[in-house]
Amino acid sequence: MPPSPKQLIGTILSLAVLLGLGLFSLRSWFAHPILFASLESKNAELDTVYNKVRMIAGWNQDTWLMRQSHHGKAFAESEWDRLAIVVHKSSSAAKFYQLASGDEADVSKWTPLPFKIRCHLCHANGPRAIRPDTNALALSIADQLKIQMLNLRIKTYGSVKGVAGFETNDGERFQSSNRVLQKELDLESCKTCHRSGGLRSELTYENIETASFLVEQGAMPPFPFTISQEDRRHFSQAGITR
Repeated sequence: MPPSPKQLIGTILSLAVLLGLGLFSLRSWFAHPILFASLESKNAELDTVYNKVRMIAGWNQDTWLMRQSHHGKAFAESEWDRLAIVVHKSSSAAKFYQLASGDEADVSKWTPLPFKIRCHLCHANGPRAIRPDTNALALSIADQLKIQMLNLRIKTYGSVKGVAGFETNDGERFQSSNRVLQKELDLESCKTCHRSGGLRSELTYENIETASFLVEQGAMPPFPFTISQEDRRHFSQAGITR
């Protein structure tokens, strides 16, 4: 006997409630911070940099919050740097912030600080993939899964334009004003994705050190893409391979 209209409505409402609860649980899961050692970042003494990252998901924007220690994971957390990236999905723009101490989750209470380093050096396309150094700090299976999910979220943004959410003359600029560094990195292997109108924003010479490191680590280009020998020679001739 087929279900009655009332039964169908009840089933649909039940599924909607379950879906809502599932999305709420996933949102809470993302918002819980994950601690990892950075594979790419090093401090002034070339020691490990530790990050705590969480993401507050939203329909119109996602807010990425990070605390960062250049002095070991046991360093007093009140002294860790506080950073934020707000991804505005409708405009495909990401605003970067350096924050004073306080509750980063409450945007209305943010106190922006001058940047300590140029964000665009490493962030050519908004938030970047999380790449942990598991030799420096082991991760649980749950944390590894969360990182994969967060990285998948980043991929869904597509091409993102990064801009300074707050900028003063007291600190570093968000992006270099040097015209040479603003020039597009014209390497065909990279431009498969990183180009105007492409899957990712174009790379510039300001990003060349980061690009070189990722190529050497095998993190870029991502599977199934490969980098040509000619482009490898360009990296080598520029003196940036490690």
